[in-house]
Formats: sequence, C-alpha cells, structure tokens
Amino acid sequence: PTPHRVDIIDGSYVEEEGSHWGIWAWHVDRLGRIRVAEGAAKPRGGIKEGALEHLMLAKVNPEADLEEIVRWNPLTEDGLFFAAFTPQPETIYVFAPIEPGGRHGIYEYSIPKRKLGELVFQHPEVDARRIATSRVDGRPLYISYWTDRPRQHFLDAEWKRLQAMIDGTLPNRTNRIVSRSLDEKTLIVKSESDVVPPEYYVFDRREGSLALLLSAYPKLESLELAPMKPVKYQARDGLTIHGYLTRPANAGNEPLPTIVFPHGGPSVRDVWGWDRIVQLLASRGFAVFQPNFRGSVGYGEDFKLKGWGEWGLAMQEDITDGVRWLVDQKLADPNRIGIFGISYGGYAALQGLASTPELYKAGASYAGVTDLRLTLSEAKIRFYHDDYSEWLIGDRQKDKAKLDAASPARNADQIRVPVLLGHGTRDTVVDVRQAEAMARALRKQKVPVELYIYENERHGFVDDRNAIDFYTKLVAFFERNL
Repeated sequence: PTPHRVDIIDGSYVEEEGSHWGIWAWHVDRLGRIRVAEGAAKPRGGIKEGALEHLMLAKVNPEADLEEIVRWNPLTEDGLFFAAFTPQPETIYVFAPIEPGGRHGIYEYSIPKRKLGELVFQHPEVDARRIATSRVDGRPLYISYWTDRPRQHFLDAEWKRLQAMIDGTLPNRTNRIVSRSLDEKTLIVKSESDVVPPEYYVFDRREGSLALLLSAYPKLESLELAPMKPVKYQARDGLTIHGYLTRPANAGNEPLPTIVFPHGGPSVRDVWGWDRIVQLLASRGFAVFQPNFRGSVGYGEDFKLKGWGEWGLAMQEDITDGVRWLVDQKLADPNRIGIFGISYGGYAALQGLASTPELYKAGASYAGVTDLRLTLSEAKIRFYHDDYSEWLIGDRQKDKAKLDAASPARNADQIRVPVLLGHGTRDTVVDVRQAEAMARALRKQKVPVELYIYENERHGFVDDRNAIDFYTKLVAFFERNL
C-alpha cells in the first residue's frame, strides 16, 4: 500500500513514502510526518517455506528514509510493537515482553542502536495497552492498561491532576481523553461505565469547565441498567480465568437464567464497561457471562499462546469450567443456560452445544466458524495465511481427526437443543457457507434450527436494520427456549 496526505477541505492528495509491500500501519508523529511503519515481511526462511514475518521500519531522523530496524517470526519468536514517539527523534516507545512469553511492558527503543532501552512501565498481572504523549512537546503523559477495568498510570503530574478533576465530576466511570487540540487546551472526553452508555464532553482547561457534547444512546438515560461485575475462577488445570458477570438490575441472589457470551477473535478480550448486547440480554431478565478464556490477550504472551491449537479443547474447557463454576456458586440456573457468540464466539457457542450438550438448553451464533478444515482451506487470515492458521487452529492434514472432533458442523449428531444461526453474504472472514453447512447438518439430525442470511452484510452488521432484525430474533429465541 501507498500512503497519501489528504487535504480534508478540498479532497486533494499527494503520495508519500512510495509503495511498501505488506505494510498495515503507518505511524505519524505530532508534526504529521511518517516516521515508523509496521507490516508483514516476505520470507527469509521462517518455520517453513512461505512463512511471513513481522517487520518494523523506522527513520533515524525525520528527513531520513525508512529502513528495517527489526524483523521476527510471530509464530515462534517474541517481538516488539510500536507504541509512540518520544521527544527524541532517534528513540521510540515500543511494547515488548518483560521476559520470554511474559507480559508486555513499554520500553524506550533506540533506532540507531537497534536495541531496547529503559523500561518505562510494567504491570505485575496484565499487559500495557497504550502510552499517551503530549501534542505540544512529545513528553509522555500516561499509560493505559486493563485489569478488572480500564486503568491508568500517570507519568505527568499535571495530567494526573486533570484526570482527577474529570473523574471527580463524572465519578464511577471510565473517563478517557480521546481527542486534544494542538495546544491541548481543549479536550474531548469519552465517559462511560457498565451502566452509563458512552457520552462525550468538551473539557476547557482554561475555564476548568466540562460540557456535554452528545450522548450515544440518549433514550436509555431514564432506564436502570444492569451492573457488570468482574469474576475469576480456576480452570480444571489450575489456570486462573478472569471474566465478567452481568445480572439484571435489581436481581436478587437467586440463580438466574444465564446466557454465556464468549468473545470473538479469539485474540482479544472482554473488558468492564458499556456493552449494548449485554444490556439487551440483561434487560430481558438474563444474566450474561463473559469469560476471558486462554487465548485471550492482555494477560501476557504465555496466556495467549496457551490457546493456540486449542480450539474446541482447552479454550472450550475454560468456558465450560466457568459455566459449572456459576452453577456451583448458585449464580446460574442449571436448567436455563444458553450460549451465544459472534465470530470465534459463535464457534465456541456451537462447539459448546456439541461437546457439552448437557450444559445448554439453546445456542446461537452469528458469523461463527463451524468447520475447522473448511476454515483452514479458506486461509483468509490476513498476512500470516496458512502458517498462522495452522498454529492457531491446527494442520488440516496431520490434525484431521482433532479438527473434525472440534468442528460443530461435523458433530451435529451430538447437539440436542434448538439452534439459531445468522450470517452475512459478504463476510470475507468466515464464509457464509459455514452457516449453511451447519444448518444442513442440524436439519439432517432433525435438530430445530433457524437460519437467517443477511444480504450484503459482512463480518458484523453494517445496516442497523439487519442488526435490529437479528437481535430481535435472538431475544425471542432465548425467551422461548430458556
């Protein structure tokens, strides 16, 4: 791809830097100059012929050309990722493991020396997520990370004071500065919580004033919404799994009908805060459980890698163990548990129905994988293609039996409860054929199944009318079956 500088007033543009194969991110400093790029590198060997590697390019100074500073195989080696620019042009901030396979901290990195420098921040339990730097002089301001909820570590006393002022005005929320004027006198603050939909405020530092700009969901302001609580439990092998449990507003202590809602990715994580799908389900009387099973990010590289090759196996067992923990804690009614997910979460929902049919009374999937060998043959994961897919899921030849055992569409005879499926016809991540194959397999076994295909939708809803239609059907489905 070739980056261009665009005039947002008249639409004119000029090319910058020329074309570079495989670049997925161009990083621009506070003066608008491209100084770092990240992407995939053509193979120099790798784990097998054709393996792609991660590449970082940088400029020693703003006038120099981009040159390769680091390259590694993300399947077999710890690497580093760009975090931010420092005030010194020859140094950048990067994310890198504190120890092999461990949590990611933030380091200084010398471009001329090609080596890590001072450790700026690490957290004892989770990865660092972001470092914010000043638009005025480039100094570091604060670092963001997620534990049970979003947190910040401040490097600048004045910005710590500003954050305390904002948090004092908008308490019990996550208040993030999402935009700043060039002189940093005017800030845009995004404010939300588990029970407060996103609101945007203008903070004037000169006046010390905070004024509401807009609310994302103004019609929800009068409603009492459902609180989200962090939970943790032990998987069967002793690994600690974190997650979230949302119970309807004013729910008592009795076990509730529960919907398990595993996240997609799978290399992402759920976090405390506003979630409109969770609130929709909770508003209908369901508790909603979101486990951050192994393979989720944010808990260190080793925790993420424990999920590789474990689709339908240890990753699925983490979800199962969480459901059984909820039952043991008398939080979930064992006779009224359903499961729903999107993308990988949809796969986990269907695999849960097949591998532990005794746990669930109904299950639903949107854009979910249903056949792992079909997924590997499509090889639509960007940049790493077959190598990445095989490390993440398995080898479609050598691991055929394992893959088939972990493919819901090949185990429909194990599913005993109603299923709802949704998919978009233009999904380029998980082909619509996967939902169609699942529906055929279920019908062959005479399992009740509803299949909803949405024209021109991709790997997620673009048209709100389709989203409303699907989620209306989803709520009705669980109300009938739980």
